Amino acid sequence: MGRNKVIIKIYKSKSGFTLVELIITVAIAAIIGGIVFAFFNPLSQLARGRNNQRTTHINIIASAAKERLIEYRGAFGTNCSSGPLPATTTQIGTGAGNYNLSACLIPNYLTVMPQDPITGTATSTGYTILYTSSTMQITISAPAAELGEVISVIR
Repeated sequence: MGRNKVIIKIYKSKSGFTLVELIITVAIAAIIGGIVFAFFNPLSQLARGRNNQRTTHINIIASAAKERLIEYRGAFGTNCSSGPLPATTTQIGTGAGNYNLSACLIPNYLTVMPQDPITGTATSTGYTILYTSSTMQITISAPAAELGEVISVIR
């Protein structure tokens, strides 16, 4: 006589995830997200874009001012209500204490006066000007440059 074996199979349900699996998945996603953010860093990208805009602006302003200086043979203030170019670093703008460069350049050399993307206002462009009469050099700078950059052009 043989023995009858009774085999009972127990099936475990495998629906759902365990807590360990969820923690590992979240950790991997966080690491990948951190790498992607560090690689693309949108804040740094925006700051670089604003610095590029500042570089373009000061080149436009410096070129227009130098063109006027050459045209008037060094007498920049001729027919300009702002007078001679400042011999010390001065904000460009229409506010008190600023040098109103737009009065000398618009409309003959520029259509509008460029403004710094962050610090430019209705009364101040956010840029500075300095004139060295001995060399006839005009220096335009963007003091609000970001990422530790120094943005300046001499013409």
